[in-house]
Amino acid sequence: MIKNRLKIILTLFMIFTIALNVVNASSLVDTQRFNDVYKVSQDSSEFKVPFVRISQGRIEVDKELSQDGIFVSQAGIEITKPVDGMQVYYSTDTVRLNADSEYSAIISGGNVIISGVVEKTTMIYCLGEVTLDENANVKGNLLVYAPVLNINSKVDGNVVGVANKFNLNNEVAGQVRVRAEEVSIAENSKVGGEFNITTSNPNLNVEGATIDVINTQNNGGAKNFFITLLNTSIMDIVTYLIILIFMKKEKISALSKKLDGGKRVLVNGLLSMVGIAISIFVGIVLLLVLPKVGVASAVFGIAALIIFVLLKNIIVVTFITEMAIDKYEERQNKPNRIVTAILSFIILNLLAKIPVVGSIVGIFVFILATGIVITLCTKNNKEDKKAEVVDVN
Repeated sequence: MIKNRLKIILTLFMIFTIALNVVNASSLVDTQRFNDVYKVSQDSSEFKVPFVRISQGRIEVDKELSQDGIFVSQAGIEITKPVDGMQVYYSTDTVRLNADSEYSAIISGGNVIISGVVEKTTMIYCLGEVTLDENANVKGNLLVYAPVLNINSKVDGNVVGVANKFNLNNEVAGQVRVRAEEVSIAENSKVGGEFNITTSNPNLNVEGATIDVINTQNNGGAKNFFITLLNTSIMDIVTYLIILIFMKKEKISALSKKLDGGKRVLVNGLLSMVGIAISIFVGIVLLLVLPKVGVASAVFGIAALIIFVLLKNIIVVTFITEMAIDKYEERQNKPNRIVTAILSFIILNLLAKIPVVGSIVGIFVFILATGIVITLCTKNNKEDKKAEVVDVN
């Protein structure tokens, strides 16, 4: 769990860096929007820099490309000429990859059909069916999330997927790891590596495959509930201990005293909600007026919001614990810092599991966390200004 959180934070940090680079050097990204059908062959651009093409109509990639790019369409995307590099396709309708490609990331509200040769990894998120027809050949790995996954052609790499129905009608040279409820394996199909199926269907039986049956019955609900609660609390506690190690408890205690007992925290937290609403409005305006800056700002803002949601419990518990210790500092039986933090995490995570109440508590904790951060930032700014005035005098 800790590794997952670190991976998320590192990934979001990378997104921050990319977003800042786009803002500071937006001229290095060729972005164009179209209202009708867009064809690459009719585009006058030389495609010497990374590009973004957004169309309200259909997109046809009918010209060879060697530059990384993003295609966004509201009507469907069809690739008929070879493309190299990393290509991202986003469409509310069907995406057809009929030509050879290198790396592909596909997000589709319809179906995805692949009939060309994919040299490297293909990642697909789809709301319809994903089909590799008889002419396709994926030489790398195939990562899929879709209701239905049909593999009718050879895959040289591994197949990792989540699908309600998984149909294998050809050869996979590597491993196959899927989460599926229905599995169909043709007689001529073959899996070269491990074949692992995770399912909640106890009647599923596939020859040559290792099947892990997930128990979804209510009799295991209480056990799963407490395991999830324990895992979440441990993750928060370990993160808290890491903060104590790196920041030192004296530093945290000094920061908590600047909160003045939390008098301004709630007010600043509520004001931050207004600020977030205004930021969303400004972001929408930027997307419409200045797409390059708007996209970067949106990515930056979403990444910051996700990080804050992940860390909100840590922020609140850290400073509430210190405030409680400071309040009872002169008592002989003052609360233990670690024990107080552990109990606080368990209580917050337990409340978060309660329907409706959990949502209210989550919002309240988020408001407190933003209020704590804003209060500390404003306090530091005021102290810096006072220090400057003293130095001048």
